[in-house]
Amino acid sequence: MRSANNQLAAARTIRVGPEESVVYIVENYSGSSNIQTGQNYNILYGVPLNVPDLPDNLSDIEAAEARLPNNPEDERFFTPNGEELPKTPDIDDDSYTPEVTLRPKFPEFTDFSPHNITVGVSLFRNKDLQQLTATPPNSNAMRTYQGYSLRYAYTFRSYFWLRKKTPALLSAELGIGTYRFNHTFSSSQMAEINVMPLIFNFRYLIEVNKLFRIYPYLGYQNNIVSANSSTNTSIGNLGGGRLLGGGGAMAIMSKTMDVRLDAGTDGILFGLVTKF
Repeated sequence: MRSANNQLAAARTIRVGPEESVVYIVENYSGSSNIQTGQNYNILYGVPLNVPDLPDNLSDIEAAEARLPNNPEDERFFTPNGEELPKTPDIDDDSYTPEVTLRPKFPEFTDFSPHNITVGVSLFRNKDLQQLTATPPNSNAMRTYQGYSLRYAYTFRSYFWLRKKTPALLSAELGIGTYRFNHTFSSSQMAEINVMPLIFNFRYLIEVNKLFRIYPYLGYQNNIVSANSSTNTSIGNLGGGRLLGGGGAMAIMSKTMDVRLDAGTDGILFGLVTKF
């Protein structure tokens, strides 16, 4: 409702007559305390109601769908002469907010956790010390050594390199491993060799479905080697750093637990993943 140039109130039209109309005041604006019967007021159609902010546990179903139409309730609008207006009338304000339906707001579903700790059994790939100490030595021979791994990964949502319809996760992982074995040198001296691989890699996890992910990974590994008693310098060839790469798969078991299998130039890892 408007008098002169002052907007006084928001109202619903109850009945329209040739000379006067009956309205229901739903919201008073400042300066509207002098509204009186018998005076002439211009009736505004489609004035947005001043709805207070909704509680945190409620949401507007139409706003949530991001497609709020002008007149979803199929309300009828009339001119002061009683003629029916179109369903979407010309209005004075930018938009028209109709009555809305409220529903509980459910928490967003998160299908991944940013922090991941993996504990696993590994077959570490490294040079074959038997071949390194043979006569003549073979520095290119490789073999696997059984050990254990502990890794921490930070994971976040990403759409790099893929369409948005294919969700993916990017994970930066830091890990430490350990394995040991006994070796007898040509001098008949026996030593216990300890190797500690330090690993850093990036994984790009592609969500095949909600319960299964596959990923390539690329990183760097540095092996720290020690022995309890040996003067043979051949064990130094087990150490040092090198680039690594490979692929893996992960099965989603629950909100807090996954299982994973990696295979690459660094070896094979089977681990249990704790998420938080």
